[in-house]
Amino acid sequence: MPIVDPLDSSQPQDPSAAGFIVDLHGVIQVLRAKGWLIISCAALAVAAAAFYVKWAPRVYEAVTTVEVEQEDAKIVKAEQVVSEDM
Repeated sequence: MPIVDPLDSSQPQDPSAAGFIVDLHGVIQVLRAKGWLIISCAALAVAAAAFYVKWAPRVYEAVTTVEVEQEDAKIVKAEQVVSEDM
C-alpha cells in the first residue's frame, strides 16, 4: 500500500483511494487493546474532579442593587372617598 501524503496536491484526493478508507476492524482492535488506558484516564479524571470538588473552598458570592425612590405622600380625605363612591 503506497503512503499518501495529504499535503501533496499532485496526488488525487479521492476518498475511496487506498489509505483513506478507515478500517473499522482495526479501530475496534485498537480500542480493545488500549481500552484499559482509556478507562484508566477517564477514572483518573473523575477521581481528580471529585477530589477538587471535595477539598476546594466553597465561595458563595452575590451582587445586588436596591434602588429606593420616595414618592410624595398622597393624602385623600375621607369625605372625598365617600362622595365619589355614591
